[in-house]
Amino acid sequence: MKKIGAIILALITLEPLLYLILFFTFIIKTFMSFGNNLDLDKEPGIVQILFPLHFLTMLILFGLLIFYVVNVFRNALIESDKKVLWLIVIFFGNIIAMPVYWYVHIWKPLLEKS
Repeated sequence: MKKIGAIILALITLEPLLYLILFFTFIIKTFMSFGNNLDLDKEPGIVQILFPLHFLTMLILFGLLIFYVVNVFRNALIESDKKVLWLIVIFFGNIIAMPVYWYVHIWKPLLEKS
């Protein structure tokens, strides 16, 4: 993989984490405004953006899961006994584990080649 591809992959990999922060910010704002008669009809933009973005994030996360599972199996630099560990970590801790895997097994080898 070239550096530009790795950087694009990093941005896509970070999208679910950034969305999670945005989502919880919206939820906290909603609960904080609960006593102030929050009317979601007055803020249709955030709701109309949030739900399609939620669906898009689920699709991205599913695609990333497939990509990283395939990458773990094809990556010759990972020892065979650690492949199973990486698969479990990526499957259960995907939003956090995928950026870590990207850095350790995609970005660092690219830097070492240069």
